Amino acid sequence: MPLSLQTFLKNISQVVLLENVWTGLLILIALWIGDWKVGLAAMIGSLLSLLTAPWFGYTKEEIHSGLAGFNSVLVAIALSIFMIMTWQTLIVSLLAVLLAMPFAKAMQSVLKQIGLPELTMPFVVVTWIVLLMNSQFGFLKSTVKLLPLKHVNAIDLTQPLHPIAAFFNGISQIFLVENVISGILIIVAFFVASRWAGVFVVIANALSLIFVYLLGSDIMSLNHGLFGYNLILGVLALAVTFRQLTFWNRYLMFVLVILMTPMFYGAIATLFEPFGLPILTLPFVLVTWLLLLAGRNKPEAKHNATQNTEHS
Repeated sequence: MPLSLQTFLKNISQVVLLENVWTGLLILIALWIGDWKVGLAAMIGSLLSLLTAPWFGYTKEEIHSGLAGFNSVLVAIALSIFMIMTWQTLIVSLLAVLLAMPFAKAMQSVLKQIGLPELTMPFVVVTWIVLLMNSQFGFLKSTVKLLPLKHVNAIDLTQPLHPIAAFFNGISQIFLVENVISGILIIVAFFVASRWAGVFVVIANALSLIFVYLLGSDIMSLNHGLFGYNLILGVLALAVTFRQLTFWNRYLMFVLVILMTPMFYGAIATLFEPFGLPILTLPFVLVTWLLLLAGRNKPEAKHNATQNTEHS
């Protein structure tokens, strides 16, 4: 397989913190099945980052491993969903995809001083920037209603729970897609990269569904998979990819992610509700940073996202 094609697919697989070309290919197929616009956006984001990453100071190793491009892939996906496409919004969206790379590089330089990877925080911030700037430009439109400044208690416990749909939608929502078939393919993609990744994701997602259901979460939000995707990313980060950075047992990390992520999701969703901004992967980022700092091997331990991930 050509090196450029490998990089193209790894840009997609690194969204879930796994470096594997076949994982990237399966995920891309899953995205096209779930929503062709999302599949196309992922390809555009990956291609743009592949072509321009050297301009932004990324090493060949970072580029080839997919670490330069995964935030761009997510930005492209998010804006394909949240933006109403005109030629103006298309230009801004493409610029945002490019902006994600220097933003990620800058964040990487800052965070490595305290031993943290940037994760998907560049994606979160760049997406917010584009959504917020829309209010100041008449030709930029999005599907997101910003600053409603009104709390609406929308918790509905009367709807039926669809556990199968909730389970697989929680996985496909990592890429902002709600589709059971896509979720199944993405789980297969996890197992292709790492048996631990697949096993941990399946168990964590199931336990999380039970946990948030017992807490009385909104059933429709559960069915749409909104409580699952941040937790899955956290499990992949702390129990699989970055587990060597902490002296804590991977199973302890596994349990903490299951318990903490729904709490962070609920708190952040409430905090952001008056502003109308989507919380995206912010709960995953905050929980992962917190646990990496709390359980690091040594006070001076440092890590940046250029390190090779370990999959076993």
